Amino acid sequence: MPAEVRGVFVPAAIAGFAGFAMCGFFTSIAPAMMGKVLGYDNRLLIGVVAGSIFIASTLGQFLQGTLPLRLRLPLGCVSLMLGVIPIALGIYTQSLALFVAGAVIAGMGQGISFRAGMGAIAAASPVREKAAVTSAFFVVAYIAISVLVIGLGLMASVTSLKTTGITFAAVMGSLAALALVMLIRRERAGEK
Repeated sequence: MPAEVRGVFVPAAIAGFAGFAMCGFFTSIAPAMMGKVLGYDNRLLIGVVAGSIFIASTLGQFLQGTLPLRLRLPLGCVSLMLGVIPIALGIYTQSLALFVAGAVIAGMGQGISFRAGMGAIAAASPVREKAAVTSAFFVVAYIAISVLVIGLGLMASVTSLKTTGITFAAVMGSLAALALVMLIRRERAGEK
């Protein structure tokens, strides 16, 4: 990793990991969560809820261009952090409305942080290293959306779906908070 990219790559990759993990969660575990924890077995409803994070992500990617450049990635992290709260509360209280609200908020954060992170990484990368650096970013994202899902399935088989969902939300919110703190420190240090 080129030195001039590390300062932005690490927080962008952490936020990207958390965001893509949220997408993986909603495509893999959320349908079972809706049926076994929230008590909804309508397949259309389950599909709409699982897809809501992707619709929100698309909207977030579209809207991130309207945000001030230096605030894009931090706002994506904040939205991810805020999104996990209603997800966890929805699981805990068995509230579909909270669960869906969390999916939409986290989806917006995923879209904003993904597009902003990719843009920041590409802008900071030397021309000869741009393809390698952006590929590394995608590797992190794809690990989050695939490998982490396997871990969620294993955890759910050992504990419960409810515990797995709440724990997952807490960890992803913590990762988004870590990325935000790193971005704030970087900003205060005056790095570009």
